[in-house]
Amino acid sequence: MDARMASLEMAIHQMEQRMARLEEVPLLLAAIVRRDREEDVSDRSSRNIERVLTRMLPALPPGASCLVWLENHTCPLARIPLQQICHIASYCEAYPSGSALALVAPVFWFPQPCLQRGRSVASFQSIPEIMRIAVGQAHGPHRIMINHSNFTQTQWDAGQTMTTSGWTHRIEFWAYSTRRPGTIRIAVGQAHGPHRTWINHSNFTQDQWDAGQTMTTAGWTHHVEFWAYPTRQPGTIRIAVGRANGPHRIMINHSNFTQDQWDAGQMMTTAGWTHHLEFWAFPPPPPCD
Repeated sequence: MDARMASLEMAIHQMEQRMARLEEVPLLLAAIVRRDREEDVSDRSSRNIERVLTRMLPALPPGASCLVWLENHTCPLARIPLQQICHIASYCEAYPSGSALALVAPVFWFPQPCLQRGRSVASFQSIPEIMRIAVGQAHGPHRIMINHSNFTQTQWDAGQTMTTSGWTHRIEFWAYSTRRPGTIRIAVGQAHGPHRTWINHSNFTQDQWDAGQTMTTAGWTHHVEFWAYPTRQPGTIRIAVGRANGPHRIMINHSNFTQDQWDAGQMMTTAGWTHHLEFWAFPPPPPCD
């Protein structure tokens, strides 16, 4: 009996040690990101984070669950503050690289850590393809442009600003590059004289856009396309699109209102614009403090 009790006490002590180490993880990761940012070597963060996770978190066999963030609240790893993970994720490549990085859960858009030898809600095979949409505005007349063709999508995803070629960066968001359950297709066309853009021309229904209708129509040339939600989803922001004539053009989330007002249902029938359509997409990742 004494031997069993001693063995049990040793197991409890080891568990407490492991729990203490797990609770140190977010503090260490945050310190790594802060140090690398201050020393202007942020490119090293992912490697340093992987080293910490590999050494401090339990080794798991292939296919094992290292974190069930949304279902298992008793998992010690789920105690890592979401804000810290957001900060870490903003410095990490959020794609299936096969390393211990902070990846983004596809279903609810909650960042969470993944282990090199494990799986989680955000498995390495299920990371959705997302793309950054940058919106610039210009005047004479007031209008917008989306992801100027002077740059590749890779450059837009890396943070290229829309302050270019006479445009001023106005807003940005992230959307899916391919169809996901519950999303609608947004097709963007462009025209010149002056350079401007249009989204989902009213000559066609949303069903036709979802089926692949091109924006090369009515004088427009197909420019880019993405998929977004028609209604609010966790972690998304509302994008309201207004249209005007003389010439035919659009505006997104007019600067007369805040994003909170747009999310609350503000219409784009304002300042000479007429509400055209709306969708919900993901905001850019939060900056580090």
